[in-house]
Amino acid sequence: IPILKLYADYLIRQVERAESIAEGLPDGFLELYAVDSISTRLKGLASKAEPHLAKSHEVWDIWMEWEINRQDSLSQDSKAEHAMDLQQAWLERLTTPHLNHANTYQNYSMFVSKCLSDKEYESAMEAATKARQDAVSTVAEREAFELALTNLPAYTTYIAWEEAPKKPPKQRHRGRNQQKPQDIPPNPKLVVGLYERAIFEAASQRAEALRGGDATTDAVVTAEAWLVSFWDGLTAFLRENGSRMKALELQILQRATRSVPSSGTLLASRIRALDSFNAEEEDSAEEISIIATNALESGVLDAPAITSVALAAAAFESHLLNQGEPDVSAFERLRGILELGITKSRERGGDESLKLEKFLAQALVNFAGLVDEAIEVWDSASKFYKTKYHVWTEYTTFLTLRLQQYEKARTVYKSASTPSRNIDYPQAIWNAWVAFEEAYGSVEQLEHAIKRVRKMTQDLSKKAAVQAAEQQASTVEAQQFLDTAIAQQSMEAVSVQPERSTPMAVDEHVPSASAHHKRKADEDEEVLEPSTKRARADNEAPLKRDRENATVFVAGLWDGLEDNELKRLFKDCGGIREVKITKLLNDVVATVEFMDREAVPAALTKDKKRIQGNEVSVFLAWRSTLYVTNFPEKADDAFVRDLFGTFGTIFDVRWPAKKFKATRRFCYVQYVSPDSAQSALELNGRELEPGMAMNVYISNPQRKKERTDANIEQREIYVAGLAKSTTQKELEELFGECGPIKGVRVPVDDKGKAKGIAFVEFEHE
Repeated sequence: IPILKLYADYLIRQVERAESIAEGLPDGFLELYAVDSISTRLKGLASKAEPHLAKSHEVWDIWMEWEINRQDSLSQDSKAEHAMDLQQAWLERLTTPHLNHANTYQNYSMFVSKCLSDKEYESAMEAATKARQDAVSTVAEREAFELALTNLPAYTTYIAWEEAPKKPPKQRHRGRNQQKPQDIPPNPKLVVGLYERAIFEAASQRAEALRGGDATTDAVVTAEAWLVSFWDGLTAFLRENGSRMKALELQILQRATRSVPSSGTLLASRIRALDSFNAEEEDSAEEISIIATNALESGVLDAPAITSVALAAAAFESHLLNQGEPDVSAFERLRGILELGITKSRERGGDESLKLEKFLAQALVNFAGLVDEAIEVWDSASKFYKTKYHVWTEYTTFLTLRLQQYEKARTVYKSASTPSRNIDYPQAIWNAWVAFEEAYGSVEQLEHAIKRVRKMTQDLSKKAAVQAAEQQASTVEAQQFLDTAIAQQSMEAVSVQPERSTPMAVDEHVPSASAHHKRKADEDEEVLEPSTKRARADNEAPLKRDRENATVFVAGLWDGLEDNELKRLFKDCGGIREVKITKLLNDVVATVEFMDREAVPAALTKDKKRIQGNEVSVFLAWRSTLYVTNFPEKADDAFVRDLFGTFGTIFDVRWPAKKFKATRRFCYVQYVSPDSAQSALELNGRELEPGMAMNVYISNPQRKKERTDANIEQREIYVAGLAKSTTQKELEELFGECGPIKGVRVPVDDKGKAKGIAFVEFEHE
């Protein structure tokens, strides 16, 4: 619509120029911008705008305003004829669905009232009322969809409805023998117009997102995905509506591939359309080859898109080869496009579907008998995708079933079974090898395969057991840190000598790290006899400092705030042990530790309270703290801060003491905000190294397991690789030879079946 309006304004300016300037105009200018020519072209623009139900009137209004304005300058005879032409144009407009049809009807009424007599006016309006009924009904059905077009997904709902056949209006009286009315097929003009509107909106959103300069942002990727979807849907609709739409389909696909040149889906559709529509034309092969080659060499396609384009072009050449006499040029084009596709795909990381390699290898054998070249294709694939088991099985299948080269297949099986290859699923290759030898090998060859597979299976089980043990050790180590390391580093034993038998005496006698005056010890100590105090001190265990559960975190502070302000805020919550204010790069935060964890619930009610007119946030420290494990061994403090710092300001990163293990594989990351910690949970499960998924959890101290034995990790072993039928009794008998067993745990799955692992705890280390 914006482009049509601009063009309409341009035409009007040019015709005004032609009328006002008699000399100095370029040759042919007066003929090109003659009034009749402009009138015809403006009418064509209005017609092009018709599918846009909501805004087509903007182009129509430009045309009609220009026509009405020039009505007064015409001679009397020309004026009457022109008025009849305009009246006919109005009537045609009234039969065209558009949202502001009421305004059109009113403007038509004003027009005919000026041009016609009263009798003629009534007759004209009666005809107009009848003419617009179907258009009004059409718009009424679509008005709700039009009003809902506030986002791209709304277009998909509208399009699906527009493409579906419609039930005809119910007839009040239908004869018994009268056939049931057929459904009304979709209106191609409205469907195509709606797709064009959706495409324009998606392209506009993409252009807006691209103004930031980064083509990989989520907004750009999302808008482009919608754009491809709409282009693809439009071409599919045209394709399904018969051959009369073929020419339009090719035009649309040409526009689509210019709009989204990185879409393999659209490029492949264009190639297939050319294949179908121009199958008998000589220049089709050259055009398809140029399209495919340019696309593959453009550098904007990813590996799957490269595969789609190369396959579509190769399929066209294959059709030519299958339909007639062998064509050397067609075979060379086919081979060249597939080899180019494979090269470009691997530059982009490769396509593990191997569709191009399969196509090329079959074509080399079928069309040219080039067996060695076909084997080279698979040999190259096995080198590039050397750790992917399915590549090797596809290779051996091709050698076995297509070429019957059994000895070569056996060599490949042996090569693939080399342990150093680190294939992702070696068991599949081993099983295929044994099955191959059962079908094609001798007894000796089968025995050799079985023996080697058995050895490799045992080695793999041992390796898995070692890895599982290391993982379990890391888990136990982390649990130990959760339960003991923090306690040793952050909880200090405080001896308590109670004044009376009341619990409140405990808080009164624990010295505060932030107290500003001495405790009156002498007055309190005179209450009890020395022997009594000594007995209680000997018999009662010292109260341990529960910092983790008795501390709240305060955010939203500012530089210059004194701890007295925080003490004043929390004074009615309970005894305060310590207030610590920390200034970070862009934030000021504080921790408030209470004498007793019972004070924390009251302290949390201070959230959103104000200090000196400023609102502060109060929350449990652990809510903004993450427990992180299973990251690369090389990760250090800077690595962790850089990784997690993207989610918010980090208050602290705590590592376990070196005495637990020299290579620390877990830590705590504490933010100044719980929201940042929640956002960072998206890192949970991310693989920073192949096969190593990082664990990221909120460090809730309430979830810590109570431990009765501090040295359990020295007395407990992890056992893996067990048969699922292994019982607890069998394990007790097996490991009982090593010493007294305290307990055996055999974990089971949700179906009650053993998982193949166990934990054996001994009485002694």
